[in-house]
Amino acid sequence: MTNQGTPDDIGDMYRSLYRDSAGLALPIIEGYERKVMALACVDWNRDDYSEASAMFDALEAHVRELPGVQQAWIEALISRAEFTQALWRAELAGSGAEHLARCEATHRAALRRLAQQCRALYGPAT
Repeated sequence: MTNQGTPDDIGDMYRSLYRDSAGLALPIIEGYERKVMALACVDWNRDDYSEASAMFDALEAHVRELPGVQQAWIEALISRAEFTQALWRAELAGSGAEHLARCEATHRAALRRLAQQCRALYGPAT
């Protein structure tokens, strides 16, 4: 059996290998969260939706391979689907604002967990 290093050594290795992806993901998460807040407003527009979708796709390219953030990423994916469904239901039915607000809060919480894990695991070198 080979020595694979201590958890701290492994953490340092990951931070070194994945710092760029995590660094690129963090501003995308922040910008995407602002778009989510705009979409949750009563008078959202399709341009905001398209921009948010493009940002989420870009985010996926940066975080899907980052070890240690998969659970938070899956939570963000699921909560995004729920938020999107609530968004379209609210627009089509003209109701469901409370459900949309709950889905927005859940989705934003998932995004904050994802950002927190990116910062904690792959933050800048000290």
